[in-house]
Amino acid sequence: MGAIIRTVIALVFGGVLLYLAYDDLTVYFNHSELQTFTIEDVETNGIGESRYIEVTDGSPIGSFVYETRNGVPNKLYYPLLSPSSIDSYLEDDSQPLIAKVVVSTERFESACVEAENCADPGLRTVKGVVQVGLNSIDQETRDLFADSDFALDENVIYMDSDAQPQIRWALLKLAGGVAFLLYAIVPCFLGRSSSEKDIPLPTAQPPQA
Repeated sequence: MGAIIRTVIALVFGGVLLYLAYDDLTVYFNHSELQTFTIEDVETNGIGESRYIEVTDGSPIGSFVYETRNGVPNKLYYPLLSPSSIDSYLEDDSQPLIAKVVVSTERFESACVEAENCADPGLRTVKGVVQVGLNSIDQETRDLFADSDFALDENVIYMDSDAQPQIRWALLKLAGGVAFLLYAIVPCFLGRSSSEKDIPLPTAQPPQA
């Protein structure tokens, strides 16, 4: 039973790493050129097939959520909005604030979480690797937004502002994924080959008189 569990875990980890490697390689080879948009363009027209973008003239609104590791805040998420979207929300806050762009970063001082000033308003330019759609964010991350004062657009653009197209990490993930799959699959073939060798060969019977 223990061997089966180890095999399943190795298959899962291998599959996840291969998926991440595929996505990284897709970004590196097909979308590594930086594309620049204004936040107004993004909110109105989206970003097409772009995966590595720079967004100008956007502003946080003060709201943010964060992940923790060992009880310490380690990753921050905040919506990036156009000034017109912020003005509309401030004029009528009876409607939920819909975030079309969410930025993540691990580069922040944890003290700002307690001070609640990690995402103070102010125009800024942000760049990073993006994924589009609610399903591009894992459920655990989506749950962070459930208690926030903003909602995610169905086609939300999730921007990792710490990331840029890199071949090195893609190849490391690819190698790791292959290693996990080999760890899971090779013993199965070796065990099968060993079992086949143990099968006794039929012996010739002497002819009956």
